[in-house]
Amino acid sequence: MNWRMPWLGKIFKDWPIKMLQPVLVNLLTAFLLFSLALVFKPLLSDLIHGPSEVYPIICAAEPYAGKSTGELCTDFFIINREDESFTRAELATNLKNFAHDEYSAPSPDIILTVSGDEPFEVLDDENFNRDKGYASFDYDTQDRAIHIRIERIEPRAIMKYTIVIRDLPYISSELSRMAKSSVPFDHYRYLDGCYKK
Repeated sequence: MNWRMPWLGKIFKDWPIKMLQPVLVNLLTAFLLFSLALVFKPLLSDLIHGPSEVYPIICAAEPYAGKSTGELCTDFFIINREDESFTRAELATNLKNFAHDEYSAPSPDIILTVSGDEPFEVLDDENFNRDKGYASFDYDTQDRAIHIRIERIEPRAIMKYTIVIRDLPYISSELSRMAKSSVPFDHYRYLDGCYKK
């Protein structure tokens, strides 16, 4: 019967080697990839998740209708999530860990650009901020930019500044707190780390 099916002999000739060879190649490839992943884990982690260091200052924003019709107020909170105080110089030193090179270190300053062209102002809530730290701020109504410079912030402190925009036709004073999408500046990039990237 073998003389009628010579192809069976070819299939089963050296079958252990033919079956084990692809298995061994796959195991060796998996081992090499695993070894490379271990070696390059810190680099891959930085590329995917950013630096392992955590910046201590985060920010949040909460919009609500003001007392007058057409007035939108947004409380902008600067939050120290650590148990230690920080000066501007210490925050700048911390940010060097986030730099790709010595010339590209981010700034601890916060710059908000207000959307639209309605008049606005920035208010420092001095009572709320008392004994929590100090930040200087200025704003340009032409460029619609608010520049906040943290000089010092105390441990676990929350500082607050209120941005007030007037003459908005769609804001009613009957509304209380509003959706985060009503915040009139890009605050999402400051949620995880409140610094100028």
